[in-house]
Amino acid sequence: MGMRTSAAAEELVEGVRTLAGVVYTSMRDSVARLESTENGWVLYIDTDSSHEDRCWAMAGVLRLLASGSAEPVCTIPRQGIRLVR
Repeated sequence: MGMRTSAAAEELVEGVRTLAGVVYTSMRDSVARLESTENGWVLYIDTDSSHEDRCWAMAGVLRLLASGSAEPVCTIPRQGIRLVR
């Protein structure tokens, strides 16, 4: 399964859900935004972004969460993921 399909995006969402809450919302300038809250991590995913962009963003989020790092990360050449503290 390639990184361009809705099935790939949904599979990655299920992986992220084991580590963070997931919220679909419309965002003007981002594909995804990861926030640290009192209750843990929350990943906001743009509803208007392509499946491929969502896959790249979620792959980056999974790497970030799995590494235990709290450093901001961008997984694609444009603004893709922002860590908000």
